[in-house]
Amino acid sequence: MKLPAFFKSQKFYSLTASVMNAGIALVTFSLLARLLTKEEFGLWAFFLSVYGFFQMALNGLLRTPVIRMAADNVTYDYKQVISSAWDILIKLSIILGLVVGLGFIVAYLVSGEEVYLKSSYWFLLLMLADIPGLIAGWNCNALMQFQKILIIRIVSASSFFLGVLYIYFLDGNLQTVFWFYLLSSSTVALLVLIKGWSGIESYLKAKKIYRKEIIDFGKFSMGTTISSSMLGSSDAFLITYFLGPQALALYEVPRRINGIYDIPLRSILQLSYPHLAKKAGASTLKQFRQEFERLAGFTFLFLSPLAILIFIYAEFLVTLLGGEGYSEAAIILRVFAVFLIISPFDRFSGVALDVLNRPRVNFNKVLIMLFVNVIGNILAIKLGFGLTGVASVTIMAALAGIIYGFYKHRKKLPLRPFHLLKEGLVQTKILINSFL
Repeated sequence: MKLPAFFKSQKFYSLTASVMNAGIALVTFSLLARLLTKEEFGLWAFFLSVYGFFQMALNGLLRTPVIRMAADNVTYDYKQVISSAWDILIKLSIILGLVVGLGFIVAYLVSGEEVYLKSSYWFLLLMLADIPGLIAGWNCNALMQFQKILIIRIVSASSFFLGVLYIYFLDGNLQTVFWFYLLSSSTVALLVLIKGWSGIESYLKAKKIYRKEIIDFGKFSMGTTISSSMLGSSDAFLITYFLGPQALALYEVPRRINGIYDIPLRSILQLSYPHLAKKAGASTLKQFRQEFERLAGFTFLFLSPLAILIFIYAEFLVTLLGGEGYSEAAIILRVFAVFLIISPFDRFSGVALDVLNRPRVNFNKVLIMLFVNVIGNILAIKLGFGLTGVASVTIMAALAGIIYGFYKHRKKLPLRPFHLLKEGLVQTKILINSFL
């Protein structure tokens, strides 16, 4: 029996990579919560949050400019782009690893907790071990080889999961968890180096002439990435400060459910970025606009039914995830469902700004959203609108980002709702036909 074309497409590989990675990570997280003591699990969660923050910053600094420059093969020599990215990442990883490791040692000297001392050297080891895997991910994304990204993510998530499973059924502690995490990163590094997916040969042979250009572009995309992260965490901070941790627990359940929607959205964006970057460099403005409207319109039409289902079954979903005690969070989830419907336009306006070489404007856009979110949350809480008001401010922040984003590229990409829906329907028909 011949498989439908969709199951051989890059869309399928991108979506599968996101879904499988999220699923395995959730099960691994659950096992770790059960096998570690609360103190150990708290330190592991803290270590991962610090490590994740720096990984996110490095992704923002390097991934976006690498993909954008890869799309413009007339202006840039891609081997030299990858070589420059390798050079920057190695130097930054060593510097950050040493600085954060020193921070853990200071924490040990202040607190006397030996666990900080035992964790001090892991940051540098993991930063170095992750370099080939990170570069390989950016390289495969730039070249739109998502089947390779799928393999990388499965190997990474499953190898660590097997290590945690070993500890769960046999024996181990936090240090053993660190060892298996390092083994997982090293396994991925070995895989991509042997397969030639990381561009290591370019680093060894090609010149590193694009370091300044990558950093000049990447500093804004990194600022955008960090500000986007702060946009999500500002809700948690303000709710905890003004309303207490119980209110945050009630708010977090519907936020976790939002992640269901975010998986396919992230996959589509990951696929769309290199595609639109190529179109921006090689097509006429009219062709680029048509392709942008097709992808943004398709994403809206494709994911809106999921947002509507979340709205309809909000009470069932929050009860399923959090239990009967969280049924009152259903109204918050319904507000989030409205936000989810408009979310593709916000995310695609940011993508358009980046591929049209306007990363500073995209950074400003996220800063405006962060400002609206923080001020709006404080007002909502002070005026007595509670968690529903905080959730509603998320919609306002997204609208502010959409309006600012489309205003800034109004000459090249004016907001044309009818054309978005029309082109989105064309792409939807293509997807449906790929199943037939």
